[in-house]
Amino acid sequence: MTTDQEREYIETRFQTQWASLTPIGFENFPFRVADSDTEWVELFVIHNNEQNVSIGDSVNYRRHGIININIFVKKLSGSKRIRVLQDTAAAIFRNTEFDSITCRSAQFEQLGDSDVWYKYNVSINFFTTNS
Repeated sequence: MTTDQEREYIETRFQTQWASLTPIGFENFPFRVADSDTEWVELFVIHNNEQNVSIGDSVNYRRHGIININIFVKKLSGSKRIRVLQDTAAAIFRNTEFDSITCRSAQFEQLGDSDVWYKYNVSINFFTTNS
């Protein structure tokens, strides 16, 4: 599987399961929030490294990466809504396997204020293995 196929499968899964909960921005793709009251998320697929899992005539490798979801809600609006969104985002990928992508548990990071936004990050490690 190519890194672009991985990205496509991950983005498709997120779009389908997130539905119209909030607008979604994707890496290096034009995106603009309609107004400062609209919650939104951005999704990045980050590839870190590859690791050999076999040697010999047929070398297999495992490619590791991170699904990174940044969640934005209006600043000074409390933390309840952002926690609902972070739990929803994590549940889409946490400990799942789809399209030959294996996801692990989620990590959460509070990133704080950014202009009119309050930002949280959800990261999920994943890997694929070539056959």
